[in-house]
Amino acid sequence: MVKLYKTRALGYHVHVNDYGSSKRANIGKVLRNLGLRERHCSKLRKEGDLEFDLFIHECLDQRENLRIFNAVCDFLRTVPFQGYAEAEVLLSDCSPIDSNPTRLIDLPIRLDQFIDGLQKKADVHVFRDVALPMDEIDNQLTKAGFYVVRHPRSRIYTLQTTSLSDAQQIFDVLVRYFPREHGIRSVELETIRKLMGFGDMPGIEPALSKGAFQIF
Repeated sequence: MVKLYKTRALGYHVHVNDYGSSKRANIGKVLRNLGLRERHCSKLRKEGDLEFDLFIHECLDQRENLRIFNAVCDFLRTVPFQGYAEAEVLLSDCSPIDSNPTRLIDLPIRLDQFIDGLQKKADVHVFRDVALPMDEIDNQLTKAGFYVVRHPRSRIYTLQTTSLSDAQQIFDVLVRYFPREHGIRSVELETIRKLMGFGDMPGIEPALSKGAFQIF
């Protein structure tokens, strides 16, 4: 089989999605002191965009990954916080190559059933250049069940799954489906080591039930 993508190094990171808490309780300052970088993002929704602050720390190894995650959660338990924290492992970060056909057909995946996002085990991300206008690729991803976040550099389409093996199959299809010339920065596969929610968690998205998808 021809390998249709190139794989970069494995990585670890901790990230915190904060839905308005940091500005009220100076939480952002403490998270920055723990080494997390801050980015303002918005989750695009039909009922109105949901603004939030994303704090992220790229870790050297799995030991630092858990140490930072535990320190973040120990702090967030002591303050009024709305959001969640994750410790994740980046398994694959791939860029489609130019050999894919330029003309797109329908996305060859159907996602059937979603449950509580706190049960997720993996994420699949598709990164698009934020400067590009929204087009048929955006429509197909949202129609399939991916949610989208506008980051300063990218539109990030995400599918959360309750099974790592399901995420791996979907990731593999996406890498082979998208040609680079259609503005796909990369496709990422991450597994969730730890996940903790705080408060009402207005931003947690549903996760795909195990086996609840079809590939055509």
